[in-house]
Amino acid sequence: MASPAVAAGGVYGSTNMPTTPGSGGGTYPEPWTWWPRGGGGGGAVRLEVAGPFNLDGTLTANGSRPVNPTYTGGGAGGSIFVICKDFNPGPMASLTAVGGDAPAGEGDLSGGGGGGRIALWVNVPKADKATLAAGQPPILTVVTTNFNEFPTVTVSVTNGLGFLSAAIAQPGTVRLMSGQVPPGTLFIVQ
Repeated sequence: MASPAVAAGGVYGSTNMPTTPGSGGGTYPEPWTWWPRGGGGGGAVRLEVAGPFNLDGTLTANGSRPVNPTYTGGGAGGSIFVICKDFNPGPMASLTAVGGDAPAGEGDLSGGGGGGRIALWVNVPKADKATLAAGQPPILTVVTTNFNEFPTVTVSVTNGLGFLSAAIAQPGTVRLMSGQVPPGTLFIVQ
C-alpha cells in the first residue's frame, strides 16, 4: 500500500486582529483507531495593556511536532495579539507563532504545520481600532510587516517542515500597527 499524504494545520484567521488558535495536524484516517494523532495547534495569546508593555521574555503560540513518527502532520502556529500604549522590548524579547514540523517516518508524506499570525498595535488611535478590526486600511496608523523600529525583538511565524511529496505549509503573517508617527510627518485627510 502506498504511503498516504497527511495534511497539516493550515493558515487562517485575521491578519490585523488574530485571535484564533492553530489547528491540530492531520492524521491518517480510519479504520485504525489506534493511529497516532497529529501535532497540537498553537494557542491564542491576547494582551491589552493600558500603559507601556515591557517584554523581557518570550510570548509563544507555537504548533507542536507529533509524538509518533508516521502519517501525522505538524500543528499550525496560533496567534499573538497585543494592544498597548508603548512597546518597550528587552534584549531577549521574542514573539513566536511557528508551525510544528512533521516527523520523518519511513515512507512518510506528512506535512508541516502552517505558521501563525502575530499583530502588535502600539498607540493606535481610537478612530482606527474599529477600522483595523474590520480588516480595512487605517487613516492615522502606520501599518508595517516588519519590526525594524524594534531591532532587539525576534519575531517568527515560519511554517513547519514537511517530508517527501507532502504539500509545503504556508508561513504566517506579522503586522505592526503603529500610531507613533515620527515627528515632522504631515497627514492630509480629504
